[in-house]
Amino acid sequence: MTNDESPYTPPSSGVTGQVPVGRRLGWKTYLWLLVAASALVFPVLGFGWMQLLDWMDLALTAVGMIGLFGFAYRRPVGSGAFWRRWLPFQLLWDAAIVLFIIPAGLAYQIPGEEPSSAVENIVSFALLIPLYIALYRYGYRSPEIWSRDARLTV
Repeated sequence: MTNDESPYTPPSSGVTGQVPVGRRLGWKTYLWLLVAASALVFPVLGFGWMQLLDWMDLALTAVGMIGLFGFAYRRPVGSGAFWRRWLPFQLLWDAAIVLFIIPAGLAYQIPGEEPSSAVENIVSFALLIPLYIALYRYGYRSPEIWSRDARLTV
């Protein structure tokens, strides 16, 4: 009896055990639309109107977009632990901006323009929901990105 005929040899299934990889075209599109929208504000309005909290928000949003980039392109940026800790911070910061900071006139007050309404602020916050979903999936649901083998092939 050869090894091929052994009753003790387990059958093979042909399954590789790797997670199926899609192209994530929607996430890439969302990333670049977010980057474009953020970048177009400055040539139109300039930088003179920005206050300290505006600069802080720009920097913190950029960090979130870096995480979105890593998720959309399946690239490990930092560590999964960092993005798991970053997500609640990003959510709380954005909620604080929309609910407290902008209504108090401490950020995003463009001279000569009317302050944004509560509806506009909530809509802008809602447009960031996909960012939060991506950061969650990046930190918690992307073992193929954070595995040692994935880091070696990037």
